[in-house]
Amino acid sequence: MKKVCKISFLVIIMLIFAAGSSFATKPGEEVNPNGFPSGFHYNLNIIGKKDTFTCPAYLCDYVTDPACVANVIYIPADNADPIKILMESGTKKTSVTALNVTDWCTEPFDNDGAVVQIPSATYKVYARALATPTYDPNIAILGNSLSYVTDEYGNDLYYLGAFTKDCVTTPDIPECTFTRTKGKSRATDITALFEFTGDICYFDPSGYCDPLDPLSCPATPLCCTQVNIGTELEPIWVNRDCTIKDPLLSCDPQVEVTAYCKDYADNPASVFTVGDFVGYLWSMDNNGVKLLQIRFYRQ
Repeated sequence: MKKVCKISFLVIIMLIFAAGSSFATKPGEEVNPNGFPSGFHYNLNIIGKKDTFTCPAYLCDYVTDPACVANVIYIPADNADPIKILMESGTKKTSVTALNVTDWCTEPFDNDGAVVQIPSATYKVYARALATPTYDPNIAILGNSLSYVTDEYGNDLYYLGAFTKDCVTTPDIPECTFTRTKGKSRATDITALFEFTGDICYFDPSGYCDPLDPLSCPATPLCCTQVNIGTELEPIWVNRDCTIKDPLLSCDPQVEVTAYCKDYADNPASVFTVGDFVGYLWSMDNNGVKLLQIRFYRQ
């Protein structure tokens, strides 16, 4: 009887240990052999094409295939000029609810850069180069910058800062260069490329600043150009081209406006959460890569 009890007790301990191990890792944090975590994610495929490629009229037919996902961007396999990809994210009036490519070709396949929209959230982001050839072709991010930040009313927010990881050179920054080598391709964590550090000035600090701590977003005078985006009878005035006001100078002919500036230096924020509508721009250079796969995991 004692032997049976000892065995039962050992089984219970083993079960408890196994259960503890399974809950020790949060969902979405388990890493697969390909380098990507497990869990829900948005997938973006950047595909390199020859110069003779013709940009398709649409990515997929929503009428015949309602489940289609527009998640492909076409770029030159070898480009002479930098490739531009704009990532837009929005909330509230400019709601973005899923990853959706709205302009799927870059120059020279059309007249401008590609555009992809993604929901406002904090993400862990991973990328890897795939497909053939495998003679070590590479694709590099030459630069990453904020293109614009607006609030829900259409005001241009004043911002000044950089990213935790700035891609300004390629050979010395592995996280900004993806090389397709022989064998299995393993994903690289590039989350730092999406973490903004610096100042964002809000006209309405709600949701961004601590209402109980005035020092979290000190009041700051800006000089802005006010533009009517409504009609003459029903004007809607928004602020454009704002700059920090020089205390020794007037704003004339611009208008002085009070904003509340939050400093993200100590706590970098996901670039997709610092405004109600954000444009994040990549400048890229492709040297033969046929597929760059990027995955966004919501945190």
